Amino acid sequence: MRIAKSSVSKPRRLWRSWLRIVAGVAMILVAVPMADYLSLYLANPLRPSVLSRTTLAAVPKMVLAVPAYYRHALAGESQIVELGLRIEARDFQKIADKRREALEVGVLFSSRQDLVPAALPWHAQDLNARVRLKGDLSDHWAGNRWSLRVEVDGDDLLGMRRFSLHAPWARGFHLEPLFLDVLRSSGFLAPRADIVDLSINGRHIGLMEIEGHIGSELLTGSVRPRGIFLKLDEDRLWREWVAGAERLGVPWSIEVPKPKEADNWRTARIDAFEMREIRASESLSAHHARATELLQGAMDGELSPSEVFDAERWGAFLAHCDIFGATHMVLWNNLRFYFDPTSDRLEPVAFDTGVLPGRQRQALATGVSLDCVGGELALTTALVADPVIRSAFIQALRRLDPQVQAEPFEDFLRERERRYLGALGTDYPWLHSFDLDAVRRRAAALQVIDEDNFENHVRGADATRL
Repeated sequence: MRIAKSSVSKPRRLWRSWLRIVAGVAMILVAVPMADYLSLYLANPLRPSVLSRTTLAAVPKMVLAVPAYYRHALAGESQIVELGLRIEARDFQKIADKRREALEVGVLFSSRQDLVPAALPWHAQDLNARVRLKGDLSDHWAGNRWSLRVEVDGDDLLGMRRFSLHAPWARGFHLEPLFLDVLRSSGFLAPRADIVDLSINGRHIGLMEIEGHIGSELLTGSVRPRGIFLKLDEDRLWREWVAGAERLGVPWSIEVPKPKEADNWRTARIDAFEMREIRASESLSAHHARATELLQGAMDGELSPSEVFDAERWGAFLAHCDIFGATHMVLWNNLRFYFDPTSDRLEPVAFDTGVLPGRQRQALATGVSLDCVGGELALTTALVADPVIRSAFIQALRRLDPQVQAEPFEDFLRERERRYLGALGTDYPWLHSFDLDAVRRRAAALQVIDEDNFENHVRGADATRL
């Protein structure tokens, strides 16, 4: 039997073979970065579900970022600062054990006793450091990038002797560093933040946000004198919250009701930063005593808020909070205070802002509502109950609106954003730009608030907790 010869010519068969090879190589070249992008996307414990619209919208952005992936790989050099920690195996195991304990409980309970020694190579020398796990909730340590607190002995690193390393998602990727820049440019005390590339014991961890700690380093470049930094201790809140879940026989989650007595700023313990330095200085000890006296007076209701808190700065702080959607930073357990001995008042210090400029807000029947006072935000509600601070708040809303609408503000914002997105974009190409339009709409909408209608715009105010 004669077998018919193929009607496809040899050149065409060769062309098809080469086409298959090229297509295969192209698929591999796309698959490699896509695998990296998807693994980083899935590593985020805060990500939406895999089948969500957000995830589906992120995939095309990953595909479009493939050329940038290879450009970055071929460039070889990066403008991102590289940090390398060396931690002895037995000490690293202590950190891992603490993480396992936190995963079992659902909350991390940490203290200075958890610090372990580490070496931090920097400018051809090894800096002595101490490291521990940080972050109350699992977004800081559930994945493969654990948030760490680092304290450096003697010398500083990037102008910081104490700092935190966060997984990018734990600080809103570029949003937190960007908003801290905005607050600092507006005259508030706020830690510096940037993006670094971290390795631990030679193992590449990846991009992390580095953020300065609360303390005297925040005063560098400021005209403010050396003062005292305070906070309200939240340890009791977390311990009683977890104990409440145990009594209910359920795993702890944020859905478990908070213990009302412990979730009360008026009964919290006042704590200070840099206590070693305070004890060693007679003047700082005197300032510490005065700062504590003032804050305790406000907590006990013996002093009016405007006798304790700098009205102008707190009014402006609350205005930034409401316009930019940074409600997380005004929860009582997230607030930090700086005592200025020359003004004899407490100023706000930016910390863990949780800024979300595109936050969905449910308006009241009366129209736009204030997000940073009322309900569980009882401390700030008590602040604006003082007519002096309330007036400063309203006036700050008036001043801030034309500022955020102006072109120089947008130029500043975009210039800083390019830096952070440029660093993060190689690993997280699906990130969105800062939603300045939402901020501008919010700032304009809040102009309806005045002294006469202020109370009508406070959502969920709980007078029993003021």
